[in-house]
Amino acid sequence: MFKKIFLLCCFLSFTMMGLVNAQELDLQSVNERNTKVNEDIGKGLYHTHSVTLNVLDQPFPPYKNYKETIYFYFAYKDQSSTLAKVIVTKSVAGRTSYTDYLFDREGNLTVYDSNADVARADADKVKCYFLKKKMKKIFRNGEEIPEDMFITEDLQEGVDALNASSGYYRLFDSMIKTQKFD
Repeated sequence: MFKKIFLLCCFLSFTMMGLVNAQELDLQSVNERNTKVNEDIGKGLYHTHSVTLNVLDQPFPPYKNYKETIYFYFAYKDQSSTLAKVIVTKSVAGRTSYTDYLFDREGNLTVYDSNADVARADADKVKCYFLKKKMKKIFRNGEEIPEDMFITEDLQEGVDALNASSGYYRLFDSMIKTQKFD
């Protein structure tokens, strides 16, 4: 009896360790995919569409300057498009922010990475990891905040990232639908 209980405890321990390692491996594979997508973007291996708001860079109330460009990086195969990444650069009142959204093959947000001001080393930087539309990890200025320690601000960051990514995904989908190859 004792031997069976001992074996069961060992089995459960190894199973739990495997689950913890699987989460770490998942994070590692997401980071590897993000790096690969970035490298492929640099090599020009993705198709790219972009939208620029306030193209002429004229004063735009309530700010003196405002310009936003959204880049959509996607694969096109067999008359089907798969969105890999959206990168948004925004210049508002002399501050330039950078945000990117990495999508999985099913179109779900997996990584949200944001820098509030690329010109300042001390600017707020946030990186969130998602699994099936649920935020699993968040890093603020390089410091990991465990899932069980998320505060309202962290959860709001995740909700805002999911909402924005959904809007960008719908915009991309609309652009693809309007393309006609006559």
